Amino acid sequence: MNESYCRITNQNPLPLNQFIEETRYLCFYYLSFIYPTSNISEYDSDLFDNEAESIKYMGETINRKWRACSEAAKSCCVNVLSKPVSMNGLYCKPVWDGWSCHQATPAGGVSIFECADHTTTDSCHSILGYGNFECTQDGDWSKLNGSEYADYSKCLEPTLNFKHLMIDVNIICNLISVLFLISGLLVFLSYR
Repeated sequence: MNESYCRITNQNPLPLNQFIEETRYLCFYYLSFIYPTSNISEYDSDLFDNEAESIKYMGETINRKWRACSEAAKSCCVNVLSKPVSMNGLYCKPVWDGWSCHQATPAGGVSIFECADHTTTDSCHSILGYGNFECTQDGDWSKLNGSEYADYSKCLEPTLNFKHLMIDVNIICNLISVLFLISGLLVFLSYR
């Protein structure tokens, strides 16, 4: 039986077991960036097997996101990365970028992906946006500073737009309230 190999951005393909361990670490590592005030600092591979300890160490939310990211990586490897590609011409090979799975993409195309809950600290994950990973004309994934780079900048745009709308509505309601307060005070003072 052939062993499955899966690739993480900027790395050579890894056997499934090594891929799983590496992606567990990467998910942990990236979560330490989006939760910089958390107390997670040192990765311990045994934490994944002991959920009670991992919750105690990193908190329930971060633990849930770490496990979701790790399971998404494993699923990506088993269902996408290890499968043969049936695409003609130049294309970017399937890859896990540390957060999301990208299928083979024709050269010059773009892999558009729904932003997963584990990519953000925001709890409004029902309105997350989409990110993209560009495949160059040469059949290589786009790079930033020499490293393959998927663009997650649009992931929070819908959430931020919604929050800005809520702030605007809040300001307008407060202004209307102040206007009614002033008019009420004027009426009250005129009958004094």
